[in-house]
Amino acid sequence: MEPTPEHMPDRRLLLAGALFGMLAIMALPLTQTAGAAVAVPLVFATPVVLVLSGAMRGSRPLLGVGAGIALVLLALLVLTEAGVSVGGAGVVAPLVLLAGPVVAAVAIGMPLRQADLVAGGAFLAGGTIAVIAGFAAASVAGATSLVLGVGLVSFATVAYRIGRRPAPEQG
Repeated sequence: MEPTPEHMPDRRLLLAGALFGMLAIMALPLTQTAGAAVAVPLVFATPVVLVLSGAMRGSRPLLGVGAGIALVLLALLVLTEAGVSVGGAGVVAPLVLLAGPVVAAVAIGMPLRQADLVAGGAFLAGGTIAVIAGFAAASVAGATSLVLGVGLVSFATVAYRIGRRPAPEQG
């Protein structure tokens, strides 16, 4: 359920969502920097974002998916710390890290934008800058392509959205 003016999300949930959303966004570039150790606990930010989004929207499926992913990550962490090989299941955490920025942008960015356009813009712009700056600072191969790609996708989205709107009446 998309928030409407009649059903705005609780501000506390929205603020917590913004915090965990930004943590989910920052976790990905931190894996490539000296802060890689910080990224390990931050992998849990994405499922928390899903749980908070589910609470804001009154969506049990989102709550369940978020809680389920958190439990799988916790089990993987416990098994790994105990020295048990997790095999192919070990790809779950990197996949969650990769999905984190997109999940945060959609699950938190949209309700933030509806509640306050400037707050939504600040969240999305700050998250984008954090990802790009993180990869650039780490001298990751492809950081330039990432910058160009984000810019082109953003512009293409704007162009598509603007092109869909009817022309304003002149008169």
